[in-house]
Amino acid sequence: KHDAGMPLACVVALMDGTAFDVWPGALRFDPGIKRRHMQLILNAGDMLIFRGDLVHAGAAFPKSANARIHVYLDPVGLRRKK
Repeated sequence: KHDAGMPLACVVALMDGTAFDVWPGALRFDPGIKRRHMQLILNAGDMLIFRGDLVHAGAAFPKSANARIHVYLDPVGLRRKK
């Protein structure tokens, strides 16, 4: 039932080599479970859609930009605090 109303998120890479970190299996964040991260490398136009509770982070390289669009895909009826 919890999963039926799960918001999603979407990242669209605006440039080649856009780095994005995810922790596979890290849903419904539990700090007691240690997970190893995986770095995805996206190219311009690549789109990644994922569950809103997936632990993730944008990963910039020290000497380059890492431009991307990050949007929320909310189910009908979900209200976010402003």
